[in-house]
Amino acid sequence: MSSTRRKGFPEGTGAWCAGGILCAALLGMRDAGAAEGAPVADGAVKMAIVYNLGKFVDWPANAFPSATAPFTLCVLGSPNRIQDGLDAIESKAVHGRGLKVRLVKGPGEFAGCQILFLADADSRRLEDHLAAAHSQGVLTVSDMDHFTDDGGAVALLLMDNRVRFAINLNATQAANLRISSELLRLAQRVVGAQKP
Repeated sequence: MSSTRRKGFPEGTGAWCAGGILCAALLGMRDAGAAEGAPVADGAVKMAIVYNLGKFVDWPANAFPSATAPFTLCVLGSPNRIQDGLDAIESKAVHGRGLKVRLVKGPGEFAGCQILFLADADSRRLEDHLAAAHSQGVLTVSDMDHFTDDGGAVALLLMDNRVRFAINLNATQAANLRISSELLRLAQRVVGAQKP
């Protein structure tokens, strides 16, 4: 794969993605105001990927309280290190719904979330957080070490100075979510098998 930076993509993401239109959609965030060639903050890259992951996941119809309800990205933990990325994606659209970012403090606030990004969750409560999120049809994503091994759905991985991702299909199925086969092909690692 080429390590050449693609114009319009955050620094460090273009090299791992091949596949034309899919990559354009998955990594389609602009540089969020950065000058051409200037490095983009880690949070901007990660939130661009999180936003675009949502385009390749199917939620059950009952995941949204109404036909006009927003697509909600919830963040558990301090958003400080990803705030620039959150600012860049808020108000964009996913599956025809405006994206809303909401900060949550625990499982009692996961209702209505489509994606839960665990920024710095207490590792002692991780199992409880994941079980609660998955039982409510929420896609769990984090950049914490061993996230998919610990039961999370999508882990963001820093490899060779690029952000990649791993998918745990056991977790996505526990949440009653369907992952696009195109997205699975782009994953660095896939755990489990998707049921037909």
